Amino acid sequence: PMNSSISLLSFTVVLWGILTTVFPQTAVALDWTARNGPEGGYVAQITVDRTDHNLIYLSNYAGIYKTTNGGNNWTSLNAYFGGSKILIDPANHNTLYIGNGNIIKSTDAGTNWTILDTKLPCGDGTKSLVIDPKNSSTLYAPVITKVGTTPDYYVIKSTNGGTTWTKLTWKAYDLAVDPTNSSILYASTTTGLQKSTDGGGTWSPAGTGLPASQELGTPVIDPQTPTTLYVTVADAVYKSTNSGGQWQLS
Repeated sequence: PMNSSISLLSFTVVLWGILTTVFPQTAVALDWTARNGPEGGYVAQITVDRTDHNLIYLSNYAGIYKTTNGGNNWTSLNAYFGGSKILIDPANHNTLYIGNGNIIKSTDAGTNWTILDTKLPCGDGTKSLVIDPKNSSTLYAPVITKVGTTPDYYVIKSTNGGTTWTKLTWKAYDLAVDPTNSSILYASTTTGLQKSTDGGGTWSPAGTGLPASQELGTPVIDPQTPTTLYVTVADAVYKSTNSGGQWQLS
């Protein structure tokens, strides 16, 4: 299974919250229709193109699939990176990224793929991948490593679309970038949720109201109201309406 603190229940709740925020019409979508998705069992992720909602990418343990007609038909992209996180470049929907230990990039909507040279040490692998919404050439990749037998994390960053990477001085196993201000970052860390307002130069705790000593999920920022955030803790979803200043059970 994927190394994630988001259970099926909490993932469903967060997904519903995101969909009803980004696409308010889904709030009344009480009926669902089977879309006859591809074989492969467990679905790791579904990514919908923001500019064309019929263009969807799906990741499962058999590989990566694509539909251009809202799920009526699916085509294998012959990219066997099962259980992967798929990201679409917000500035160019032909550019895709996959985070699955390595970072893989396509510039032709999934026809061809290139494994990017992150220069990670042997045994280290990317745990997640985040695109800066305002500058899609900037990427952050939390990396999982080990100190002895204990898991540890650090973050690498690219400012040129993944061509070169720099190891940062701060640690996180997941993070989010404010869609209106690239200097504002939220990071899930082993010491709780942290916030930076200077692009990661300095950090301060932003987890007031969240349960202590529990692994956090991915911070999710409302793209229409960036002061509203969501994060999962175990099987619960918490919400902040003041940029992480205070959290309440959602």
